[in-house]
Amino acid sequence: MGKGSERVYEKIRASRKSALMLGLVMLAAGALPAALLFALGKAAGVGLVIALLCAVLAVFGVCRIAAAAVILADPGRSRVIRLNPQLPALADELFEKKTYEDRCVMLSDRIIANAEDVTQMSSLEEVYLIYLYSHKTDNATDRRVLRLETKTGRMELDVAGKEDAQIEELANRIKEKCPNAMLGHTAEGLAHLEKMRG
Repeated sequence: MGKGSERVYEKIRASRKSALMLGLVMLAAGALPAALLFALGKAAGVGLVIALLCAVLAVFGVCRIAAAAVILADPGRSRVIRLNPQLPALADELFEKKTYEDRCVMLSDRIIANAEDVTQMSSLEEVYLIYLYSHKTDNATDRRVLRLETKTGRMELDVAGKEDAQIEELANRIKEKCPNAMLGHTAEGLAHLEKMRG
């Protein structure tokens, strides 16, 4: 296993560890009150409904724990890998033949990846649309990402803090490497994306 695939598996395991912790919290928050209500003999009427709801929460917690444990044991069974089975091999190739890297993107002659989240990766031929996405809350921009629509989904490169000229330069650099990509979130670009994903 190469450095790239190991980073992909580490990222998957880290996300599953937080899911495991959530499952444990759900189990404790559901099982303890339910057991207490039954033990105190208060599980009648409204108490029974509350006890059953707590028991359902505990069951969801157990399911979450089981799902997280399966992925922790074998990250290759994760949804990320199922959607993009060549991801570990692409990651290994990228880390061996990297030609460019900054805080938000890594490039090789064949592959592009999000530098912060290496599970967001694609071959350059499978990038179809590149555009800047800004999210606003109460008329204030709180999130700016450069979105890359790919064959298997979407990559988001965090460009917060970068000047518009730097973002445009990055988008053009990526576009030069991606033969099937178009720039801009336009009707023409969206039609191209739909056709390519076809």
